[in-house]
Amino acid sequence: MLRKNKKGDLSSLFFFMIMVFFIAVAGLITYYVGHTISEKVQDTVVEADIISQPDIEAEFNSTIESVDTKILSLLDYVFMAIFIGLIISMIILSFLVSSNPVFFPLFIIIWIFAVVAAVPLANSWTDISTQDVFNTTITHLTITDYVVSDLPWYIGVTGMIIAIFLFSKTKGEGGTQIGTP
Repeated sequence: MLRKNKKGDLSSLFFFMIMVFFIAVAGLITYYVGHTISEKVQDTVVEADIISQPDIEAEFNSTIESVDTKILSLLDYVFMAIFIGLIISMIILSFLVSSNPVFFPLFIIIWIFAVVAAVPLANSWTDISTQDVFNTTITHLTITDYVVSDLPWYIGVTGMIIAIFLFSKTKGEGGTQIGTP
């Protein structure tokens, strides 16, 4: 069901900003923990001499390394897919919400506030990602680092796209008026 209010899709900018930040932090921690666990398992098996046959040990090492290279490296692309998916869903929602051009100045004010609010999140990301413990991890999450470090720019551009779709409709396009057939 479409929303009754005509304030537009302003809350989606804040939802987008917070989701991108938390997904990035979760991806950073997941990569770090996964990489650390795979290294510890590999070191423990080699040190304890659990596997005595060289070809089985080589297969084991290959399997553990494939976790790092294949599975954990996908986290950056998963983040990008979620990021693009959130932008597409906001564009679709902004087209479906019925709006009035009178609310455009309110949208601009809240849009500017969202861009300003994204700055501390980008700075927090920089503080988190530059910690010594994440030095090697962040080199594998280049897309995530780039996007979240420049989050205010992405919020600004996304807000502009939402404004175009939200306020460029003629009456009767996108969204429906409640109570009309």
